[in-house]
Amino acid sequence: MSDADNLGDRCVTLEAEDLPGAWVQITDAGQVYSTVSGSKHIAWPSAEWEAMGSKTTWDGYYPKNGHRGVVVHTWVPGAKPPGKSWNAKVICLLQIDEAFWEGKVEAQPFVPVGSDGLNIYTELPPK
Repeated sequence: MSDADNLGDRCVTLEAEDLPGAWVQITDAGQVYSTVSGSKHIAWPSAEWEAMGSKTTWDGYYPKNGHRGVVVHTWVPGAKPPGKSWNAKVICLLQIDEAFWEGKVEAQPFVPVGSDGLNIYTELPPK
């Protein structure tokens, strides 16, 4: 059994405002928003995160199912900028765990993912 299989009993549900700081695992890479960086319709919490938040800067990395990270920001429908979602979904900005991108890109990628494409965990297994 893989580490990912062992996570089932650690999966939790959180409200959108409680997501920042949570460990997550991508379960549906189709929920990745890889081209939203640079859009004037989206308020990013940081210029650095925006710069590293699109496939144009991910270079040799692309998020896949099973990749993990920490939620550093959420965009929520109806919230005020910079927390307002550009659609009707909660979007989480993930700081991807180094184990998944090290040696592929120069700087840590930040990945916007719809919350429907994530599992949220109370803890992750050791690498």
